[in-house]
Amino acid sequence: MSQYGEIYDKVFSEHSGYQNPIGSPGFRLCLQNQQRLMNLGPHHLDYGSGAGFAVELMRSHLFRKESYGVDVSAKMAASANARIGAEVIHLLENGRAPFPNDTFDLVTCFDVLEHLDPPDIFATRDEIQRVLKPDFRTGNLRLGSKRAYTIGPFTCAMKSGQATTIRCLLFSYSRLA
Repeated sequence: MSQYGEIYDKVFSEHSGYQNPIGSPGFRLCLQNQQRLMNLGPHHLDYGSGAGFAVELMRSHLFRKESYGVDVSAKMAASANARIGAEVIHLLENGRAPFPNDTFDLVTCFDVLEHLDPPDIFATRDEIQRVLKPDFRTGNLRLGSKRAYTIGPFTCAMKSGQATTIRCLLFSYSRLA
């Protein structure tokens, strides 16, 4: 997954939309679904957190979550941590989040999976399952997309027509050009 870090460091540097919460699908969807999210436990991980706007929001007085993020972009993580004033966005290391097994009640994953190669989708699924608490591995709350490439209940239909089972609480926003 190392090539993703280089790609998104460059994207973050060149596109100002990544530096504003209005451009963050996760930020918008968390706000739109505040009541639903409030009932899902206090420990939250945003997988593919980018510039950390969803993490910052989930840590705020609106949600009061113990929220962390993981991403592949060192530039985005550094920017988020500086803005938030705490080391809450961490880098994935060899595709692994730096958290123990069974840590989180809630994992969000906004606008991420559709950018991954198929083998990395499977690895991401496995990593999300690893960090989710066992009681939270069998649900799915879809925050929606009207596009063809979506993450639906327990299934990720990839462009190639293959499918994989996602057995975790997964929030997804998908967008294709």
